[in-house]
Amino acid sequence: MKNPNKIIESYAKWANFESENKVVIVYDTMWKSTAKIARAIAEGAATKVKVRMFHVRNDAWSDIMTEILDAKAIAIGSPTMHSTVFPPLAGFLAYMKGLKPKNKIGLAFGSYGWSSGATKEINRIFEELKFEIMEPLQIKYKPTKEELKKAYEVGVELGEKAGNK
Repeated sequence: MKNPNKIIESYAKWANFESENKVVIVYDTMWKSTAKIARAIAEGAATKVKVRMFHVRNDAWSDIMTEILDAKAIAIGSPTMHSTVFPPLAGFLAYMKGLKPKNKIGLAFGSYGWSSGATKEINRIFEELKFEIMEPLQIKYKPTKEELKKAYEVGVELGEKAGNK
């Protein structure tokens, strides 16, 4: 390691729950609907603050948590499966909960078919972690242009909150 001080400084920030004006978006998707919503939220938030976006099955959970620990806001998105969170995202939520991030703004989002439930479960985790919770964004089936515009607007609002907290 060329610069061990960087690790020590990062750890000190995490231990003191210091955060950057940044939004981290974590999602999983079955039929790409939740991915489209995630991108729209990211585009909106990026008009206000730095954004990092992660697909929970493609990115290392430790890398995702490194970004979450120093972010002011996180948005977590999941399709609903059997009235709850998609299993790979459920695993990540358990991992995140164990690390107990603090002082965050949380936005739950997702898509569903015949029954919803994923955003409710995500918000339950946010409540346990004592996050400031935004109104969840749920979209039935494939998002329309109007619904993606709404997701973009929610992203702008999330970015504003992350920039002002």
